[in-house]
Amino acid sequence: MTYQVGQRVNGVVTQVSAQQLIIKLAQGGSGKVASSDFGDNWGREQRRYQPGQPVRVVVLHHHQGRLDLSLTQVNAPELVDPTNPFNQVTPAQFEPVLAKTVADAKAKLRHLEAVLAE
Repeated sequence: MTYQVGQRVNGVVTQVSAQQLIIKLAQGGSGKVASSDFGDNWGREQRRYQPGQPVRVVVLHHHQGRLDLSLTQVNAPELVDPTNPFNQVTPAQFEPVLAKTVADAKAKLRHLEAVLAE
């Protein structure tokens, strides 16, 4: 899968080392969160993460198949997620876009319920 800078993705910690966390991404591939992402708090933060732990990260940099990720900047407003359908929505467009999102979610739920009922 191709990832874009600013994209938020789910993953699982696969390795914790003195310099980084390795994250396996749910959509495929993996990336690293450098210890510098936590600044002076790395020693304490490093102990919070264990292999197998689910995390949400943001893509900071993508170069030749290598992904630099961040845990601390997931909510940074300056990192706009290009896959978020609400990024370019004006206030006047918000209700129709939200209604479509809800309708799509309900349709997906109906499909999943039908699959489970089989």
